[in-house]
Amino acid sequence: MADADTCSDTRRELIDCSPPLIVDLLSDPTARRIFVAVERPKTVGELAAELDLPQSTAYRHVGTLTEAGLLRRLNDGSRTDLPTHYVRAIDCVSVTLDDPVRITCERNGIAFYCEPDLEDDR
Repeated sequence: MADADTCSDTRRELIDCSPPLIVDLLSDPTARRIFVAVERPKTVGELAAELDLPQSTAYRHVGTLTEAGLLRRLNDGSRTDLPTHYVRAIDCVSVTLDDPVRITCERNGIAFYCEPDLEDDR
């Protein structure tokens, strides 16, 4: 079983994610809407306008989605004159609420999973 801060696939390659944070984000309707809306590279401003959200809310959620490993920066806006664009770091995510809880993330057709101990991480 992977530890609470990493997920692994069947080849034991690690991906950078935070399982407890993923569970929290999936329970947040705004975070889910943002994740679903990032079908192509988008800036936080584009997401805020598209989803009719205050920019501060969009920035907060995009930051948390990035921290959780669900989104990633496509470019670093601080190094260019262009705003930062975000893309999905994974193609899909699901949580199975059996015993044990299993979080499955799929990226490029490869399923990564973890069975986090969510009680110890909260």
